[in-house]
Amino acid sequence: EGLLTDDDIYANLNSELKRKFEGINSIRLHDFVSGSEFRRIFLNAELFLHVEDFSEESIDRVKHSVSTKIADILASGIPLLAYGPDNIASMNHLKNNKCAICVNHKKDLKNMLEWVFREQKIRDAVAGRGLMAARQYHNSYHDSKKLYKFIEYTCNKTITRQG
Repeated sequence: EGLLTDDDIYANLNSELKRKFEGINSIRLHDFVSGSEFRRIFLNAELFLHVEDFSEESIDRVKHSVSTKIADILASGIPLLAYGPDNIASMNHLKNNKCAICVNHKKDLKNMLEWVFREQKIRDAVAGRGLMAARQYHNSYHDSKKLYKFIEYTCNKTITRQG
């Protein structure tokens, strides 16, 4: 039995990816939006899908970083399904904190999407853990204080060594 859902996808997709969605009547593709329209769409989402590139070049570029989009999504209270390689920081962060449904293999993606759309309790639990992770790990005030302390510590160490 298939999953009956209507989905709006907002992304800047290349023509190859757009062709893969042709003929799927339940999916509507849109270009990026801005301003108040973005906020309305963002807050009305049922689920966010974050996709990381599996190419070696991309993995090497992002293996130690977490996208600010992830922090925004976690803080929204809307559940996140993340699809990407398991050897990058963003996927590890999400998996270790159980604040997203993480999929690392293409063969698992369809089943996980169907499962998450069927299970409201799972979406609610993931959204709640996402909010907790956002408060703990993506708080700009606390992050600024940590960075300030690190810079202060590093400067003091340098001055101590030179003096």
